[in-house]
Amino acid sequence: SFCMAALMLLTILPITADAVSVEWSGTFNCHENNNVTTTLLPCDPAAMEQSWCSPTGNNTIVIVDDAIYTYNGINPELWASYEDGGTFYKLDADTGEVLQSVSCDYGTTFYYSYSIYANGLICVGCPTVILAFDPETCELVWETPVTERYYSTLQYINGCIVSNGTVLNADTGKVIAEIDGKWGGGWSNGVEIGDCFYIADATESLLVVDTNTWTVADTIDSGLSAGTSCPGVVYYQGCLYWGGINGNFYRAEIGEDGLLNESAWKTTVSGIKCYGTPVAANDRVYLAGMTTNTATTNTGTIAICVFSADTAEMIYMTNSDVTGKIQSTPLLCDAGSSVRVYVQGYKKPGIVYFLEDTPTQTGGSLTDLIVPDKSQYAWEQLACDAEGAIYCSNDAGYLMKYQNKLVKGDANGDGQLDLQDAALLSQYLAGWNVEIRQETADV
Repeated sequence: SFCMAALMLLTILPITADAVSVEWSGTFNCHENNNVTTTLLPCDPAAMEQSWCSPTGNNTIVIVDDAIYTYNGINPELWASYEDGGTFYKLDADTGEVLQSVSCDYGTTFYYSYSIYANGLICVGCPTVILAFDPETCELVWETPVTERYYSTLQYINGCIVSNGTVLNADTGKVIAEIDGKWGGGWSNGVEIGDCFYIADATESLLVVDTNTWTVADTIDSGLSAGTSCPGVVYYQGCLYWGGINGNFYRAEIGEDGLLNESAWKTTVSGIKCYGTPVAANDRVYLAGMTTNTATTNTGTIAICVFSADTAEMIYMTNSDVTGKIQSTPLLCDAGSSVRVYVQGYKKPGIVYFLEDTPTQTGGSLTDLIVPDKSQYAWEQLACDAEGAIYCSNDAGYLMKYQNKLVKGDANGDGQLDLQDAALLSQYLAGWNVEIRQETADV
């Protein structure tokens, strides 16, 4: 039978394993690969402040029991060799203080690493190796060499770690399978539902992988030649969505047996070159990238395309005159009647933008939210936590935490004191099932 896995929201429903609270920080960690949170994230630049700035890297983070884990393998010169090594860090989430650090042999040059929580370990993907650390001691538990890739994404699937087509045992790091496909240099990530793993390879074709045997059970071929990166796939309301570097947006339906309804395959020209994964909410799908439909040029402007989840037709593309691109997956805040889609531009100084969108909206523009004081190109994944703080980084080698200014009585955490806080606090005190920001709600 085909079993639908429950969606694990990014911060509202943290995974609990062995009494450890894990907040997934970026994308690719939810069962349905949907980088969505219902925690209210900042939307007013004037109400924001930098909580801390730590010189510990420009890579993805995992938050476990109020500690942040990240791996920094970038040399300040950016083009140094992998042999310059890297450092695994454990930070205090409140202060940014380094609690522990471990020097390692593997660098990432101007590329970067990806970190996940898997079976009680923090696993890190570098271009030539996958590492696993004990979060308590920060000791290296295992390391496994892999075929070189510039962006080694990781996913925890059915007791295993999947990285660019390579499948490893999560406990031992032993390679147990290679998924048949064309994997390119990075960005590959998919969706686990029941016993199936849905992933797109570098041809932008969709593969259905049996997670018991790690063999391909079904596929839809795009007919394209292999590119340099694999688009990420998201699941939403019975369908799978993904983009790619060729300027297309795809939708496929899942049948009752878990295989694909090939007759329902849909391709829409998006006009944007996309590296990350779409996000979905309110019957819409959001794809971020740059306005060019060629696989080789990087001369467009940053953009988010908004599609109908039902028809896969494009509703609108954001207006932007900012040259550059978006290399990562958007972070979406589902506020109920509207959504906020957050992205970071791959252009100095690495500005974080957001789009406010409603179910009836037919146009929109990106708004500047965070202008990092440590200027550099940024192609890493945005993260947030249960308190509504946003974490960003760039190739300057700094991890930065931003949040709304602490205003006493600010129950919803938007950095302002108004009637919305009074209403929310009244509901909370009356026993309603609502969330408040404990840190600031007390007047």
